[in-house]
Amino acid sequence: MLAHGTPEAADRVNGAMTTGFEADVGHRTSVYVHSAHSIVKSPQLLKKFGYKSAPHDEHRLQLSSLTGIKYVMMPEAMKDFQWLEGLLKGTNVTSGAYCGKMPRSYYSGQFNESRFYVLHQDFMRYVRNR
Repeated sequence: MLAHGTPEAADRVNGAMTTGFEADVGHRTSVYVHSAHSIVKSPQLLKKFGYKSAPHDEHRLQLSSLTGIKYVMMPEAMKDFQWLEGLLKGTNVTSGAYCGKMPRSYYSGQFNESRFYVLHQDFMRYVRNR
């Protein structure tokens, strides 16, 4: 336990709000599940509620591959794979809905391949068709 009554792990999905709700949901994030659409659009759509960006670790200097937020991408369409290509190469997206965007800038400078996961399409299909 981190503190009395707080869980060791806190998972967040898409535009999960924590600011102003810390008493209810805590402030820690262990796993952040998202798509390209949610990480790009959430700051725009949820700005009026105080959302600024995907969660990031406050203590960057202590990060290693074993600590810090685990980012999990749920690919929904080709645009997610175009996003993923730019993210892994460290370049702008070269085609599609997010052409010209720099994916790594959406991870608050904390992108680390060892803490980034992609859900397999077969798994997504299995979950969707159950």
